[in-house]
Amino acid sequence: RGYADPDGFILVCPNFKDGYQRLEYATDYRMIDIIKEIKHEFRIDEKKVFMAGFSGGAQFTHRFILRHPEYIQAASIGAAGSYDYPTFSRRAKDIKFLVMVGENDSERLEITKQFAEQLKNNGYSVKFKTFPGVGHELCDDAELLTIDLFREMVSKKLQVH
Repeated sequence: RGYADPDGFILVCPNFKDGYQRLEYATDYRMIDIIKEIKHEFRIDEKKVFMAGFSGGAQFTHRFILRHPEYIQAASIGAAGSYDYPTFSRRAKDIKFLVMVGENDSERLEITKQFAEQLKNNGYSVKFKTFPGVGHELCDDAELLTIDLFREMVSKKLQVH
């Protein structure tokens, strides 16, 4: 929130019940309704909608984007507990991913690396980052990289395909 206000971002933090990570209970469609409501209420640029998630939130974020790529242009994914591997999408080249994990997050390090590689192999723009000495936690550097990605996306002119 400390970054959202000065940068003019609209910060949305939905609170879904258990199972949201796997898009149970139609949480992906609930998220679409939230995005549509925000677009209408605030008249935001629909080509500049970004998502971030850590752990269970990263599971939700990447699954949402893989299922509904037309809604999101950039995402920060931090140390999900499991991943659905992407297949080629015509929209892939339009979505920029930041994928991160702590080097001491032994349960997630290798699967997160594999996910980033699969994204790249399927045409997505991906930056992969590990953090030395960090376990399963959201460190300050990860937050800063996420904000930098979103600032970059806001300032760049996006092409519509």
